[in-house]
Amino acid sequence: MSWELEHLKRRGWNHRAGSPLALFGFILGLLAMSTSVFIYFWLLAWIAPLVLVVLFVIGSLFARKYAERLTYLADGALAATLFGIVFAIVGAIGLAN
Repeated sequence: MSWELEHLKRRGWNHRAGSPLALFGFILGLLAMSTSVFIYFWLLAWIAPLVLVVLFVIGSLFARKYAERLTYLADGALAATLFGIVFAIVGAIGLAN
């Protein structure tokens, strides 16, 4: 017998996309960016969905039964984070001109 713990198999890089949970994670990320605090500080709005990504990833490490669902939510929130970063960069460049 081995003393090592058996780990859940994580998805690799070559996985099928298209889970509705990823879309729900993206919507949650957009809602996190649209709070009143981040409307005024729109250059930092991408931090809110990044916090969601961190929470979903940490939750997937501890909730073994729902790990795959939480990683799909984290994927969607990460897409919202990237959307927020691109929006902040384009908006800052647009205002600078």
